[in-house]
Amino acid sequence: KEKAVGFAGGKIPGVDRIELVWIADPQTAMQALINGEIDYYEQPSIDFIPILEKAKGVKLMKTGVIDSHFGMIRLNHLHPPFNNIKARQAMYLLVNQEAFLQTVIGNPEYYKVCHGLITCGSPLANDGGSALMAKHDPKKALEMFKEAGYNGEPITVLHATDHHTIGPATQVLIQAMREAGLKLDVQAMDWGSVVQRRAKKDPPAQGGWNIFITTSSGTSGSDPVIHTWMGAACDKGLFGWPCDPEIEKMRSEYGFTQTAEQRKTLARAIQQRAIEQVVYVPFGQWTQPIAYREDKIKDVIGVTGLAVLWGIQKK
Repeated sequence: KEKAVGFAGGKIPGVDRIELVWIADPQTAMQALINGEIDYYEQPSIDFIPILEKAKGVKLMKTGVIDSHFGMIRLNHLHPPFNNIKARQAMYLLVNQEAFLQTVIGNPEYYKVCHGLITCGSPLANDGGSALMAKHDPKKALEMFKEAGYNGEPITVLHATDHHTIGPATQVLIQAMREAGLKLDVQAMDWGSVVQRRAKKDPPAQGGWNIFITTSSGTSGSDPVIHTWMGAACDKGLFGWPCDPEIEKMRSEYGFTQTAEQRKTLARAIQQRAIEQVVYVPFGQWTQPIAYREDKIKDVIGVTGLAVLWGIQKK
């Protein structure tokens, strides 16, 4: 009988029937909501938010306290130039998060600059290691690349042209790297092809890669153990294969901590080490709102990044 809050509390069905409708085209789905043909739209495209904000009878709703997504630039630690820590750390100096977020999301109400790897706004968020990534300095970045042995060799970037957030973010990165004086080999392809190619450990010139961009869940990024992109398990880890036994040792220890204070202390140490080793380069976080017909349904429950359908009532 208690009030529903996220996944907690009462899970009471409030309507007789829920019909799930697959609409492949985002614009068609948006129009269906505006026309009253559907009552609830789980993930409206960020581009359509200004239209939905003005639509009569439509309400936009943030889905939780923690932002639903964060973006990351993943570097391949196996091959030059990013097998050198200086070149990896130089990438922090090329990333102006505000520029990425303005391009990808646009509306500051829905995004947040975050100079950390643990999701900002979550209980374990901290500033450990953040000083390394808080400065934007392309000139210094190029100097660090040269110190790492970079001599104008092409850097292979996988560009997913068909993804509504990853595609634009990659374009911002490409421009920033070229303006800094780096030579790029941009490989344009669909996201499915990126997923296939990022698994290859071959050198870039033989079908491998140096950089790709992806996104992940703000909820999974809020804990250093379930935050798999924060791991550094070498060839057993995720694409990019960062390799640092110290990070893995601390992540294992975290699972056995006894108090909230111990967890915060260890989470800070893990983040600091992971930022120093550059497991990935973040470019900010954002919230994906849901949209529904407030003139037709009520008591919609918000859960970060997910749709839950209990509690919804007809008006």
